[in-house]
Amino acid sequence: MCKERLKRLIASIWAVFSFDVSSRVAIPILCYHSVGESLNYEGDSLPIADFERHLQYLKKNHTVISLREAVGILKGETDDIVNPVVLTFDDGYKDNYENAFPLLKKYDIPTTIFVVTGFINKNFTLIDDNDFDPLTWEQIREMDSYDFINFGAHTDTHRILSQIDNSEIYDE
Repeated sequence: MCKERLKRLIASIWAVFSFDVSSRVAIPILCYHSVGESLNYEGDSLPIADFERHLQYLKKNHTVISLREAVGILKGETDDIVNPVVLTFDDGYKDNYENAFPLLKKYDIPTTIFVVTGFINKNFTLIDDNDFDPLTWEQIREMDSYDFINFGAHTDTHRILSQIDNSEIYDE
């Protein structure tokens, strides 16, 4: 079974079942990487129309909150948000700006994008495919000017933190 079909199957199963979370706080965090039409499996790209359907579903059935708001809920600062969910993106591909950002604006969906700073600075390539070029700092500044978009660090060189020592982790 291909990766995309497996992801769709899991998402369909998740939508059918509801879980009793009355005894604990549960806030799903949906992590995207790429929104585009590329068939490059490394990029974990979701077609634009599918991403828009995700946003429509989430807007209708959930309260999409920022990662900061989720932290506030977990700290007990508020508990009046019904059916919360958080959206994030990893790595910082240019399609986050070109394809996802216009839809996030259209549906007013808060999102946190975790960028790999060395990738943004073009010190290296994550995927050898022009469809997966990095965001530019100008694009990041523009998106960051909107209250509903936040940025975070996803390391400098995309290394696996569990495989390096503490001094290297600090640098990342």
